[in-house]
Amino acid sequence: MTMPVTETSSSDRRVRLSLLALLAVVLAACGGGDGPASDSGDVVVAEEGANGETDPAEGDDDSSEGGGGDDSKYDDLHWLRLADYEYIYPEEDELTEDQLADRKKLIPKEVWDLDGSWVELKGYLLPVTFDNESGRVLEAVLAATNHAVCGFGADIEMNEWILVKMPKEVPRFNTFLPLTVRGELEVGEDYQDGWVMSIYRMDAHELEV
Repeated sequence: MTMPVTETSSSDRRVRLSLLALLAVVLAACGGGDGPASDSGDVVVAEEGANGETDPAEGDDDSSEGGGGDDSKYDDLHWLRLADYEYIYPEEDELTEDQLADRKKLIPKEVWDLDGSWVELKGYLLPVTFDNESGRVLEAVLAATNHAVCGFGADIEMNEWILVKMPKEVPRFNTFLPLTVRGELEVGEDYQDGWVMSIYRMDAHELEV
């Protein structure tokens, strides 16, 4: 017997699903993003017409480290640890409990071991949901490369980005510039209306721009 993976009925939930579904399409089409080498760091929405690419997942080994603040309780996490396996998207819209259990085996044990850990990563944030009244960013996608503007490059996979629940105090940031995010990581497929919306989620404690 099959069972719906999840049920949702609120309009806010449908809007969030639509935004994340659109984001998944955008990320798949924008394997690498182009962005300006601006150091203003004070805007949320980036400007158009810039080029150049920065990938904090490549280059120096200490690219995931952040400076300042009491970050000793957070483990440095590199993107390669999260993405060093092949993720296969489910073909069925509805899965049995046995199928869901089998899909957990797609994620390596060393990645499952990160579930619930406090980590810090360096990457680019792309806001996806906002508070209607205050305009505050509620959720954003953290990725190793900048996908605010489409460019040429390989498709991004589901295990190459994190859905971040933003803290209440969010510094102004530039979507084209990398920043450090610290918080508690959650690992595992999140199904909503039969869609896998994310593999990784983070309850962010702080951002460092």
